[in-house]
Amino acid sequence: MNHLLPLPRLAETRSESAEIAPGSTVSGPAPLTDAVRLALPVLDLRPGDAATAAVRMEEDPRLGPEAYALTIAGDGVRIAAGDRAGAFYAGQTLRQLLPAEAFRSALVPGTSWTVPCGRVEDAPEFSWRGAHLDVARSFLPKREVLRMIDLMALHKLNRLHLHLADDQGWRVESRAFPLLHEVGSHRPRTITSHKGEELAFDGVPHGGHYTLADLTEIAAYAGPGRSSSCPRSTCRGTPPPCWRPIPRWRPGRRSATRCWTGGASRRRSCPRFRRPSTS
Repeated sequence: MNHLLPLPRLAETRSESAEIAPGSTVSGPAPLTDAVRLALPVLDLRPGDAATAAVRMEEDPRLGPEAYALTIAGDGVRIAAGDRAGAFYAGQTLRQLLPAEAFRSALVPGTSWTVPCGRVEDAPEFSWRGAHLDVARSFLPKREVLRMIDLMALHKLNRLHLHLADDQGWRVESRAFPLLHEVGSHRPRTITSHKGEELAFDGVPHGGHYTLADLTEIAAYAGPGRSSSCPRSTCRGTPPPCWRPIPRWRPGRRSATRCWTGGASRRRSCPRFRRPSTS
């Protein structure tokens, strides 16, 4: 069990092994069993009676938030969890102990679903364990963001920080100012040179944005259990050039069709936060 990521506070291994066949039953409080089933989709665990269940769940608030104790013996698996998140992370630990086929999207015939017996106890050292995706500069399609959430959950990271707007692109649908995402989410090229070097660009158009429905789906997919999403946009003393599609937000006669292609822009916009007239 020394290969678990992250390394738990306690990991004891015995020489025996147990089998958890696909379609086995799981018993316990519904929020906890649902969390374990979410962590182990390929096993298709089904709610059942505690007397015959292969995986037995119980809630123990004394363990604390996101904490769990996982015991694997010849007669099955027992999980005590402090809350739903703890049950989910116990399921992720069990997933790492199972054969590699546990990470596939469907069952592989002939797989021996054995897991080493022992005990694992763990609790978070830090309540905020996050990862950052700078999709403002390098846009990623929604499917890649959802994949990132899966990988974070596997490694028990619980905060996804999405950087949604900066000089290089506006990535959020705006119903009030649609030119922001229609124009501001695209740029004709990206800088490839480093600071102090002669400017060089790749000549490859880059762009994309998330609809409000996309962001709602991402937030729902991230929780409860997997992680929480933390959207962020940059609105500092030098507002991003991707605001320039809004005529009254840009000074002078600067272009309304381009986002900044390099690092942080020093050009200033002149936003006046007024909704367009509906009369």
